[in-house]
Amino acid sequence: MRGVDIGSLEVFAGDKTSSLTSIWKKIGPQTEDPVKWDTGNIDIPQYSNLVVTIVGSCGVGARGDIAIDDILLKAGACYA
Repeated sequence: MRGVDIGSLEVFAGDKTSSLTSIWKKIGPQTEDPVKWDTGNIDIPQYSNLVVTIVGSCGVGARGDIAIDDILLKAGACYA
């Protein structure tokens, strides 16, 4: 999430038969360093029919980029 016109990046999770709940959100630029990668860990609640949706939103202009790379879903607790 880099640039002056970044909106937000949000992760929703839930059961595929019900509505989704926001479980993580970042707003605005997260770094100005072009070679730095920000990482994050998200604890996803347990659902029987899990659905995860990632939504990136634009700001007011076109000067910004949001990228998602290297997603890993693992059962159990996450230790960083």
